Amino acid sequence: MLGNANCNNCSAICDKTIFHEGRWYYDCQNFTGDFTQYNDISIVWDGWDWLLVVGNSAQEYIDQTDYNYNLVDAQYSTSETVCIDPDATSVDIPGEEHYGPQTALINGSLECLDGQDWVFRYDSRFSWS
Repeated sequence: MLGNANCNNCSAICDKTIFHEGRWYYDCQNFTGDFTQYNDISIVWDGWDWLLVVGNSAQEYIDQTDYNYNLVDAQYSTSETVCIDPDATSVDIPGEEHYGPQTALINGSLECLDGQDWVFRYDSRFSWS
């Protein structure tokens, strides 16, 4: 699925799991589509961006020292951010919002469910490696 791939009907519901260094990290469940091949999907902060990664829980991402993860999607942001923003554009940097897709993620969408959970959906092609 990573690399140049289609992800038809892929989605996951993600919950705030860990408050780490002033930011919320999320673990996801209820995978659909090609996401069902993974045991773990999480949303994590890498110091520059919010990343949607597969193969790592939020805690595993925090604990790793080699930064070996499989990136699926991202929301570019600023160091002041505390959590991923479903109302932002994929480039959530003041004055640069118009540079990326006008969705919350570079390749997918993000929808808030009852204030605490997020659902990610992918209906298009993405190319992260």
